[in-house]
Amino acid sequence: MPYTFAYYPFESTTKDAYNVYNMTCNGDLTYDSTIKYIGDQSLSFNGTDAYTTFSDGFPNINTWQGMTWTGWLYLTDNTNYRTIYDIGKDDQTYFFTHLFNNQMYIAVASNQFGPGGYGANLAGPAINLNTWDHYTFILGHCNVNAHAMKIYQNGVLSATTDVAIGISNISPTTGQFGKSFAIAYPTLQGYMDDVGIFNYDLNDNQISYIYNMQVANQTSLSSMISTITGLA
Repeated sequence: MPYTFAYYPFESTTKDAYNVYNMTCNGDLTYDSTIKYIGDQSLSFNGTDAYTTFSDGFPNINTWQGMTWTGWLYLTDNTNYRTIYDIGKDDQTYFFTHLFNNQMYIAVASNQFGPGGYGANLAGPAINLNTWDHYTFILGHCNVNAHAMKIYQNGVLSATTDVAIGISNISPTTGQFGKSFAIAYPTLQGYMDDVGIFNYDLNDNQISYIYNMQVANQTSLSSMISTITGLA
């Protein structure tokens, strides 16, 4: 049965609500009680040195069906390569989301494919500044040899493609919110709230349900887990 990997409400802490895959703060990360979407606070990134890092390592996820990152973003700057998250091993093996040409992008790469490795990119929707939007990023699966890479904005599928690389080819050992493994890339500037990571690719119904419930009722992701799983 699919299960939640981690949940981050960002209520005065970057800990996983299940206290398993906790994060540590780096730089001038703060909690904001004015610009927030779910609950009482959001996590504020200053665009210079603020980011989080998985403090307790990362699981071996070779058996995972895929990976889904879902949460709320309030972006205040659209400089190219500002990073939402980077999950992987290093600057050659990653599942990485970032801004480029005023759009949301996913980039994946793995050096398991021999010299030069393998990489792919997916251009998503235009981003909005100074407002809350809900995003879901997926590196999932659709058959034995292809893996579906998807971007959803506000509950709607905005971009998708099939790629040769899956999460098992990346086998992440670490991850960061707000910062890339590529040192030269700028950090996130804006706010993040109510983030969940799942060990499979959520479907259209699940993503639409999360978005609609949170818009209508400000419902936390953790309170919807049983219903979300039932829609799989």
